[in-house]
Amino acid sequence: MVTCEYKDLSEPVKLPGCVPVHSRDLLDPVQDRSHIAYKKLLENTTRFTSSEGIIINSFLDVEEGAIKALQVQEPEQKMNVVMLNEGLNVALRPKMNEIGIVEKEEIARVVKELVKGEGKKVRQKMKGLQEAAGKVLNEDGSSANALSELAFRWKN
Repeated sequence: MVTCEYKDLSEPVKLPGCVPVHSRDLLDPVQDRSHIAYKKLLENTTRFTSSEGIIINSFLDVEEGAIKALQVQEPEQKMNVVMLNEGLNVALRPKMNEIGIVEKEEIARVVKELVKGEGKKVRQKMKGLQEAAGKVLNEDGSSANALSELAFRWKN
């Protein structure tokens, strides 16, 4: 149990079904327990436990995060960056300086890595995820099966 503000934690937060997320990567409002967004998050997660299931737009190979090829590291996307970089290994994360700015040398390093080094692995991983997404959408894929099972439950 966490007794302090999330922004004050030194260790990453462990969330079920997710890679550990450092407090600096949590959404800003969630870091402050007095913020209405934090209270709404708790309210919603409490409601989820009383449901029989939740429909999500995902498949097993990417359940740890949402795929976005390129994105700006805006405050509301910090957790997506962690999922793409550390969870799915389909992105490279530039390092920020001590005041939170990504300097031009770091951008050049990451672009060079994407073109020559790690980029090949990232592209291969993305291709694999694309193929996996195609399989789950087939008539006998896991998405069709899950929706069929849900329809059966609702009918009965």
